[in-house]
Amino acid sequence: MSLFLVVSLGMSVMILIMLYAGKYRNIPVWKRVVLSVLLTITGVAGTKLMVFIESGSFGGLSYFGAVFFAPVIMVFLGLIFRCKPSDTLDLCAPAECGMLVVMKINCYRTGCCRGRVIATTIEGAEIRFPSQIVEGLAALGLMVVLLLLFRQDKQKGKLYPWYMILYGVTRFLLNLFRETTPFLWILPAGNFWSLVSLSLGLLSLLFIPKCPKWYQLPPQKRRRKKKRRIHA
Repeated sequence: MSLFLVVSLGMSVMILIMLYAGKYRNIPVWKRVVLSVLLTITGVAGTKLMVFIESGSFGGLSYFGAVFFAPVIMVFLGLIFRCKPSDTLDLCAPAECGMLVVMKINCYRTGCCRGRVIATTIEGAEIRFPSQIVEGLAALGLMVVLLLLFRQDKQKGKLYPWYMILYGVTRFLLNLFRETTPFLWILPAGNFWSLVSLSLGLLSLLFIPKCPKWYQLPPQKRRRKKKRRIHA
C-alpha cells in the first residue's frame, strides 16, 4: 500500500469524523470537508518537517509533526473560512486520532515502529511487543474519548490541549516498549516529544480561558461604499 493510498484512506476517515463532530459546533458541511483535506495536507507536511528535524532527511514520517505544526496552520486557515479557532482545533483533535489509527495499520503491515523483543522461543524466534497494534488501539480509544467530550459545553475550545496531553502520556508509556535510539541525552525522540506535547497541552489549558478571542469569529471586513461623483 503506497503512502498516497494510506493518506487518502486516513483523509476519508477524518472527513467522516469531522462530519459527525462538526454538527456540535454548527460548522457547515462543506467547511468540514475542506478543513479535512487541508488538515491532511498540513499534517503530512508537518510529519515530513519533524522527521527532518530529527534526522536531517525527509525520509519517513514523524507523527508529532502533525501534532505540533498542523494546528498552527489550521487556525489561520480556519479564520479564512470564518471559523472560530476553538471550533477548528476541536475538530482537528479526534480527526488526527483517526488518521493515526490508519497509519498504525500501515505500520503493522510494513513492520516499522516495531516493539522490543519480550521473549524468545525454543527455536530461537523472537516475540516482540505488538507496539503498532497497541498504539493503534490507544489512538482509537483516544478518538472515542475526544468525541464524547465534544458533547460537553464546558470542554469547547479545550479538546486539542486534552489531545496533546492524553496522546503525550500514552505515547510516552508505549514508546518504552518500542525499539528506539537516543535522540536527546538518553531520551528517544518519541519520549522527548511526548513530554513537549504534555507540557504544551497543560499550558494551553491554563491560558485558553484568559483569551476570549479564542471563542470568537474573526471580524468581518466592512466594504467601503464608493461615493458617486455628481458631474455639473
